[in-house]
Amino acid sequence: MNSHSRLVLANFSAILLVLLIVSIVSAHQIYLVLNQGSDYSAHLQFWQYTRETGRLVVPHILFPLIAYSVAALMQVPEVSGGLIVGTLAHVLTAVVVQLHLKTILPKTPFFSLLAGGLAVCLSIACPIYLFALPDVHYGYVSATVWHNPTLTVSKPFMLPLFWLVTYSLYGKAKATLNGILVSIILATVIIFAKPSYSLVLLPATVLIALFRVIQRQKISWTSLSLGFILPSVIMLTVQFIMVYDSPETSGSIIFSPFAFVNMRLESQSFAALSALVASIAFPGTVYLLYFHATKADLHLNLAWLSLLIGLGQYYLLLETGARAADGNWVWGAHAAMFVLYVATITFLLRHYSARGLWANGLRNVRIQEWLTLTLFTLSVVYGMLQIGYPLP
Repeated sequence: MNSHSRLVLANFSAILLVLLIVSIVSAHQIYLVLNQGSDYSAHLQFWQYTRETGRLVVPHILFPLIAYSVAALMQVPEVSGGLIVGTLAHVLTAVVVQLHLKTILPKTPFFSLLAGGLAVCLSIACPIYLFALPDVHYGYVSATVWHNPTLTVSKPFMLPLFWLVTYSLYGKAKATLNGILVSIILATVIIFAKPSYSLVLLPATVLIALFRVIQRQKISWTSLSLGFILPSVIMLTVQFIMVYDSPETSGSIIFSPFAFVNMRLESQSFAALSALVASIAFPGTVYLLYFHATKADLHLNLAWLSLLIGLGQYYLLLETGARAADGNWVWGAHAAMFVLYVATITFLLRHYSARGLWANGLRNVRIQEWLTLTLFTLSVVYGMLQIGYPLP
């Protein structure tokens, strides 16, 4: 077998590995949450209510719409349709991550398998929990969330939109009609799946764009504004009106620092702080250890700023009315954490390549690399331990 054939076999094996492992784990976790009563059941019930009354309970309708369609097409119950859609979304997310990692690794069979293995790891990675499972649900911000179907359905589209936005901020995106349309479609799908990521990516993008203007750096304004900023503002405004003017979900958004955290953690400030530290241990350590390089990495900075905005929403904002206890402002941080994990792994792989670690067989690994590898391994190990306890 020649080298090309071995590479093709490795690529096929890596994809098969991702499909098999992620589908089994995801189906298992979603099956558990369906039996426990979760957001999966709630969103299916919301859509059933909408079908019966014509009144929209929540505007992010992509998950139940697809789930009901799959159920009708396959002649199965709606909950089974929800399980299938959730599983496929997790698998598609892992495949997107794998294909991305392949582009930055050497084109050899080993690295094809490594890309697949890392994609599997990133599909289950979670905070390095400080407390005993399973009582770890609140306070942590996880890259992997099993029980929320709307976030799950939006995840496969987050990374492509994040990359397109970053290219525009770098000034590398060409203002083509096709490129702008793709960006609009991605932004639209995410917002109608779950608007949480757009609510953190949009302000982060605007802030970095303003900073780059001050620094007189190039930005692809046409693709950025027409492909992402303008359509996102329009659709988020429409959704805001739909949610807070609806009699089923009437309420408002108020500034109430730590109200939701205290509600869930019963004013345990130390628990909230330690949970945050555990959540950002891996990406935070990487950013600090390689600060000279990370401070100039626009991908990482956009990912980090999105997370910080998400944490601000989580800790400072609260909904009033019937949705107060739902904690809907936590999801932007969870979404941003997933993107940050992928961006951090991407940075590390590029760093390893720049240092020639692959060519040297990892013989020149420094303590920084061992520390970051250990922390990522712990994130994956805790993700494996979380299997069977599907809440974040």
